Amino acid sequence: MNFPNKPKVAVLLAAYNGEKYIEEQIQSILDQKNIDIYIYISIDESTDKTLEICENLTKSNKKIQIIQRGDKKFGSAGQNFYNLFINVNFEYFDFIALSDQDDIWKSSKIIRGIEVINSSEAAAYSSDVECFWEDKKYKNKLIKKSHPQKEYDYYFEPAGPGCTYVINRELATAIKNKILTLNKLPFHHDWFFYAFARSNSFKWVIDEQANILYRQHSSNQVGANFGIKSKLKRFKIIRSGVYQEQSKEILKSISIDHKAIRYNILKNPLKYRRKNSEATALFFFALFGWIK
Repeated sequence: MNFPNKPKVAVLLAAYNGEKYIEEQIQSILDQKNIDIYIYISIDESTDKTLEICENLTKSNKKIQIIQRGDKKFGSAGQNFYNLFINVNFEYFDFIALSDQDDIWKSSKIIRGIEVINSSEAAAYSSDVECFWEDKKYKNKLIKKSHPQKEYDYYFEPAGPGCTYVINRELATAIKNKILTLNKLPFHHDWFFYAFARSNSFKWVIDEQANILYRQHSSNQVGANFGIKSKLKRFKIIRSGVYQEQSKEILKSISIDHKAIRYNILKNPLKYRRKNSEATALFFFALFGWIK
């Protein structure tokens, strides 16, 4: 698809107690090159100055709109993003992108995603991310999500952090329509979006070029998986059954029966995770009955 004018992009930003970083993030979005960008902000019930900061920004830039002003409690980023999907009109946009409140986008982030989507004839894009720690606890480090996609990887993992997602209007509209039919919305919006796309034959490309600085701090709802403590924490989550329940929730939302999955993992685990080491781990989780 070739655009005679700049692609028109809606950025959906879910915010909650984001006063420390949100202005820097929004500026990095406004600095995106070669696109016509609009920002829609939904603020979960907050106790800081997030709303005040965002209101001031709307006064100086008409392309920033607040659609939820902190008078509703969503309880998670996922529910906040679903609210954005339901309430933003995609009709006037070529692409939709998701944004957290505390990252920093490189100026070519969105146009890179659009170019990859167009050249690959895909519906959606995501990418690796470059983590950074504001306390300099670690050096910047790459989170690689661009391992080769597998037939059923979406059963057990998203395409990467939702803040890297760029989605064309057709897929975004299909996701919105699906959301409106669900009685219960999955906790992980990024996982659900990827699973819905893959299960409905929308092509999704995962780029090895990192175009986002993914901030790591104590308030991350979902952060990077580095270090022994973090890996042990993830192991405990899997062992507890929470991961299994989340997978079932995602599969139910896209009308896939999970009952035969454990057997199929034991038969061919490499179809279910992009990274081979994680596919091997999944095999043992299934073998020991932690995936049912």
